[in-house]
Amino acid sequence: IDGNEVATIGPGAVFGEIALIERVPRNATVTATNPLRVLVLGQREFSGLLDESPQFARRIMASLAHRLREKDASVWS
Repeated sequence: IDGNEVATIGPGAVFGEIALIERVPRNATVTATNPLRVLVLGQREFSGLLDESPQFARRIMASLAHRLREKDASVWS
């Protein structure tokens, strides 16, 4: 964010979902340090997946919960 590294994510990670859920501009830029393949979803596709796939929705919720827990830990330590 603003040129500062905020996090490092690995294989299978998701990013950008907050902007899609809240329908707001994303709050960070992702920069890859290794070759990768990504799946890009628009608002309509993302919302459809949340509605149609409980497994996908749980994975998104788990990712958000993990990041929130990490953020809380950094604030309180």
